[in-house]
Amino acid sequence: MVIVYFNLVDKPMLFNATRFFGSEIQARDGRIGKVTDIYFDDKTWNVRYIVVTCEGWFDRREIILIPSSIRMPSTNTQMLMTDLTMEQVKNSPKVSSDLPVSRQYETELHEYYAWTPYWTYPIYGNYGFSSYYPNVEKTASALKQQPGSEHANETYYDSHLRSLKGIKGYHIRAVDDELGHIEDLVIDSEIAEVTHFVVDTVNWWPSKHVLIEVSSVRSIDWESRTLSTFLDRGTIKAAPEFDATRTLEPEAMEALWNYYHRQNKPWIPQGEFRDMSTHPQ
Repeated sequence: MVIVYFNLVDKPMLFNATRFFGSEIQARDGRIGKVTDIYFDDKTWNVRYIVVTCEGWFDRREIILIPSSIRMPSTNTQMLMTDLTMEQVKNSPKVSSDLPVSRQYETELHEYYAWTPYWTYPIYGNYGFSSYYPNVEKTASALKQQPGSEHANETYYDSHLRSLKGIKGYHIRAVDDELGHIEDLVIDSEIAEVTHFVVDTVNWWPSKHVLIEVSSVRSIDWESRTLSTFLDRGTIKAAPEFDATRTLEPEAMEALWNYYHRQNKPWIPQGEFRDMSTHPQ
């Protein structure tokens, strides 16, 4: 059984993503299925979709939902709620289980549910879990283009979606050594954004799991499945060990932030990483 650790005492609420897997999604009139993956934007780290594998009543294997359509639980539980009905979900646009998800499909999905498309939000904006997202009129102009965008006349382009299952296992390269691989992601549910990578330092003995901030990422090579960071081996090796039952508490996260930032590393702001030439366009 998967145990989902949710801390709802303090905000923002953080959780390690793979422990979200296996959580049941409950519609207004019955169970839809279980969470089996998460798609996030590799330019902004925003979580865009939750992948749900449906129960036997459904005529397809998987559907995707936006985070703000899902209400987080009030206690430690595997049940997540949505105001959608089973019929709504059953009639939603069908999606291939393989990435990338096309912008054409995303447009159809947002149009069907009358969800505000994230590409029309203010730059780098996002709505978190349990948010009251604004609905929009079902007009093609609102859904297919963003004012002033270079893609304004396009109906299809790469939406930079990545799968948690896909990025798990990527190699980590410090400035002076390779040290392990990505084991998991940490997500802030209030803004539905990836905040940290959980790294297994398997190259050392004894190995341990540590967190590194997404803002310390220098580049990601998607072809070689390697993430490079501005951190050095010693800094990562001496970082506090990650414990899913305690590390995500506010006091522990504050201590982790102080540990990394007292190093005075010349990290670039996260927004600049999004525009680096090493980033896939």
